[in-house]
Amino acid sequence: MRLTQLSGLTVTSDKFYVWCGMSPCLETDALNHNAVTKRYLAEGLIDHGTPLYYGSDNLGSVRDLVDASGNVQASYDYQPYGVRTKLMGTEDSDYGFAGLFHESQSGLDLAVYRGYNASLGRWLNRDPIGEVGGLNLYAYVNNNPLDSSDPTGNFALIDNAIGGGIGVLVDLAAQGWEQRNQPHFQWDRTRTAVAFVAGFATSGLSAVLGKGVLSLGLGPKLSFKNSGKCRYRRARKRKFTDKLK
Repeated sequence: MRLTQLSGLTVTSDKFYVWCGMSPCLETDALNHNAVTKRYLAEGLIDHGTPLYYGSDNLGSVRDLVDASGNVQASYDYQPYGVRTKLMGTEDSDYGFAGLFHESQSGLDLAVYRGYNASLGRWLNRDPIGEVGGLNLYAYVNNNPLDSSDPTGNFALIDNAIGGGIGVLVDLAAQGWEQRNQPHFQWDRTRTAVAFVAGFATSGLSAVLGKGVLSLGLGPKLSFKNSGKCRYRRARKRKFTDKLK
């Protein structure tokens, strides 16, 4: 990956990023004979020879950059859909909201397969897995940014994991029913693995359809419908999504 910044017609920054698997692990400076300037590690980075460590939240958003002495060198806050505000510090983190790579000049967050605009709360291009990830091909984590993240741009981790878990439970229940007259339960692990993958892949669409059912008033009998926590969370989510309508 190459990121070039311009001021008028003058190139002010020209960086190359080497990827190791699904994330950048090395930054080089094309304006300085491709010298290595940063090394990205799981818990932080080495910036021009100086180690810095990430302080992250439950979504993987980088909240702080801390040096080896424990001093905070940068601190950030985020709006629900990821708009970043720098609170203090002289350093800058290339990783930001939900662990996505942050391009400072454009303000975009870059996943493996597509770019994300936090100001819009939307991806910039269509979902590469199509409607399997949901009917809205540009929606970010099914409009659930408080609980879910999407580091690749393909699927929301929480929603898909729940879908996979439901697939496993349904399959185990089905296997148990089919073997109800057998003296011992014979677990078909391959079948359960297939059920997990199917549930994982289709949970985005299921989440969208489920929200449609609830919005039509077809789900008022669910026991959690009247819980204060659920009402509070729905109110927060409505507030966060109103700006997108």
